[in-house]
Amino acid sequence: MRRQGALDTLSTRMATITDGACNDTTTTFSDGQVLARIGCSFGPALDVDYALWPSSSTLASFIERSRLQSGADVRTWSLDQSPSTRIGVTVEYLTSEGYARFDWSYENYLISAVAQRRDGDQRQLNEAWRSLAVLRDP
Repeated sequence: MRRQGALDTLSTRMATITDGACNDTTTTFSDGQVLARIGCSFGPALDVDYALWPSSSTLASFIERSRLQSGADVRTWSLDQSPSTRIGVTVEYLTSEGYARFDWSYENYLISAVAQRRDGDQRQLNEAWRSLAVLRDP
């Protein structure tokens, strides 16, 4: 998939990409594994980085790296319509810089998001994420 197509896929699936100050950060922050990356800023303390992965194994590797963080709280998530069906994984932890971080995967669409608050307030980050995590299912 070409980068523009991958960016379009991310924008189509994640409604909040159009709500914040968002830019294509694929080449700036890419480790070469993602097809596209869009970085968004939602106010002075909250940043979200969305990524589209080329395969389930590369997405799983991203989540596994998150799981290994000190103090990581790892959970699965599902949609309200099918609470017993796993859709993805969330991982919460504090970074070495003291940022509160929330890593999220949506496995069916090979999408991840990294949300972080620079003030280290995990509770506020989780509340902000719930308001931002609006999925589109075209």
